[in-house]
Amino acid sequence: MSATEGLAARLVVEVGTLEIRAGFEVQRGEVLALLGPNGAGKTTILRAMAGLQPITEGEITVGGVVLEDAEGEVFVEPDRRRVGLVPQDHVLFPNLSVLDNVGFGLRSRGSSTSEARAVARGWLERVGLAGLADKGQRELSPRDLSGGQSQRVALVRALATEPDLLLLDEPLSALDVSTRAALRRELRAHLEAFRGCTVLVSHDPIDALALADRIAVIEDGSITQEGTVGEVSARPRTPYVADLVGVNLLHGRSAGAVVDLDDSREALALADELDVAAGEPVLAVIRPRSVSLHRQRPDTSARNSWEFTVAALDMLAGHVRARLAGPFDLVAEVTPAAVEDLQLREGSPVWASVKATEVTAFAE
Repeated sequence: MSATEGLAARLVVEVGTLEIRAGFEVQRGEVLALLGPNGAGKTTILRAMAGLQPITEGEITVGGVVLEDAEGEVFVEPDRRRVGLVPQDHVLFPNLSVLDNVGFGLRSRGSSTSEARAVARGWLERVGLAGLADKGQRELSPRDLSGGQSQRVALVRALATEPDLLLLDEPLSALDVSTRAALRRELRAHLEAFRGCTVLVSHDPIDALALADRIAVIEDGSITQEGTVGEVSARPRTPYVADLVGVNLLHGRSAGAVVDLDDSREALALADELDVAAGEPVLAVIRPRSVSLHRQRPDTSARNSWEFTVAALDMLAGHVRARLAGPFDLVAEVTPAAVEDLQLREGSPVWASVKATEVTAFAE
């Protein structure tokens, strides 16, 4: 598949004192995650592709169609681009019903009200939100929705126009933990079915691991590293990248609310049952700071606990990464004070525990 069938972006954007330079390609059916700290330029890049932020240099093409060329003075207006944007705050039009919110993009592209409503209703039914079209004789408004429902409607509004490029700005950041996990699984299913190109912005590596095929890390306006999660994790090029992708990745098999870990007789308890067939390969993710260390077997509510040996202690800025060897490899992040309290040294025994609610798992 040639790059011209997907997204090709090479752009320079100036925002205040920050100059953002980025270049990347995304094939049809592929998801690219832009990861980076606040203020790095991620959202600005997204806005530029949507036509909401002019570029000073470069070119943006989708499916071989030039949307913007700074040198050639080409600029396609935002409403003429086959681009769907889901902003971070999932803003819905308060003066429109849920049904008309979903149909808004279609109306702006020339569809009649009845046509737009019919398509919108079909999309709501397709994603299991038919009940939001109306409630009895009353059409629901955005004020009637929960945060999770608003996020779903904003996504459906973007998909209803059948865009060639889907842009998601921190799609899960405003949600609580339980809603976030459920919507992460749902969003993954939608993206797998989407035939266009997807670019999502996130500061959370777990969202990228669960949703993206590739990641591009942005620091101070520049892409410092790009590749698959495995490629970036294996050879981080900057301290920020090393810290960002320094999560525990455990391969296993689905077993309901448990992951049977590969190369180990251990099982990893989850807070909820996986929506993955039993025996299918899954990837479990644990943040190092979610791992608690103890000198003895812990008497806590945590459903996961194992005995390890400290393999190494890495001193970082303000914290210590303890690399543990045992039934499987694990990394814990603790304070220097905890290292002293627990008398952690290379070769010393230690127990580690992880709450089931701190484990994220999804189909590999």
